Amino acid sequence: MKFEKTHTDHKNLLYQLESLIKTLYPKYRTVNPYDQYLQEYYNDLNIEDLLLFKRLLKSITLLNHKERTQDHGRYISSYGDVLTAIELMGKYTINDKLLKSYTDLKYIFADRPFTKLQAARVLRKSIRYIERLLPLLYHLKLAEKTNIKQGQKHTYRLLRYRLPNMEQEEIFQSDHNPKEHVDLEYRTRT
Repeated sequence: MKFEKTHTDHKNLLYQLESLIKTLYPKYRTVNPYDQYLQEYYNDLNIEDLLLFKRLLKSITLLNHKERTQDHGRYISSYGDVLTAIELMGKYTINDKLLKSYTDLKYIFADRPFTKLQAARVLRKSIRYIERLLPLLYHLKLAEKTNIKQGQKHTYRLLRYRLPNMEQEEIFQSDHNPKEHVDLEYRTRT
């Protein structure tokens, strides 16, 4: 009879971290508006890892609850909370260097397609670095492979960061007119 080790030391630490945070904030609830964008990432995880990811995301949101907006008493997870949870799961390493690479590429290429070699030249990095960067950007819905080819080389395009589909009324729960807080021209008109 074979015994499979399902929990590594890393996973045990993550379960302990989540349990500790849950003990500190037992009655708080959270909501993840990025669920629809993470479906492809969820498909890559087995059920145990998926449940751990969701529990970690809730815990990270609760740790930052003073800076999070609320939706009917539930704290809304931020994009940074999702990135931190993905990094803690260990499948991808998200650091400032990778996010800086995305912003540098976005500044140069904007919405135009580019090849791995062009990206490597712009960033002054190796093609292998670009090959590690692109899968992370796919899962975060920040890049996509296009149907256009330059010779035999595939091209890629960076996508714009999109906020989750939430109505302004859900985010700004107040007696004030939400348009008044967003549109400066509206505030200056008499």
